[in-house]
Amino acid sequence: MVKPNRIRKGTSLRYFFLNGQAHRVLRISRAEDIIIAWNYPENKRCTYIWSVTKKSMSKAFPVGKVAKMFSRDRLIIHNYIREGKIRRPYQTYSLDERRMPGKFLFSEDDLRELHSYMLTIHRGRPRNDGQITQVQVMSRAELEALMKEDRVLYAKDASGEYVPVWKQPDW
Repeated sequence: MVKPNRIRKGTSLRYFFLNGQAHRVLRISRAEDIIIAWNYPENKRCTYIWSVTKKSMSKAFPVGKVAKMFSRDRLIIHNYIREGKIRRPYQTYSLDERRMPGKFLFSEDDLRELHSYMLTIHRGRPRNDGQITQVQVMSRAELEALMKEDRVLYAKDASGEYVPVWKQPDW
């Protein structure tokens, strides 16, 4: 008998933050209820209980995903980091003996800080009244929904603009 192809829903977990420390998933065994991960700050391999870790971990977002969330090019995000406009997110390294620098991982707090910075960016010539003209920056609630992978519902208002609308999640 042929088994049907299984389609995995969602994205696979590769990186996460636990207690403020960046980790890389090496192996998850749901049958044994363990996760084996590399703890970057402590430079060691750690084993955790999967059911407990799943509840207390927070997501790690690579630059490519952050760029998609904010509708910016990944080079712009790298420029913000290089120029010191935002706090430098955690940078991974290779797990071999050379420890070559790898990708940047943004925590949820880093994303909130990036959002706050993007609200201060002015586009175009300076205005006479000193106000800031922004170019399509999402609201804080939209950012929180994207971080938690919630759905965002948009409704059309009287002027024809789409406005985000949220409802209380059903538990």
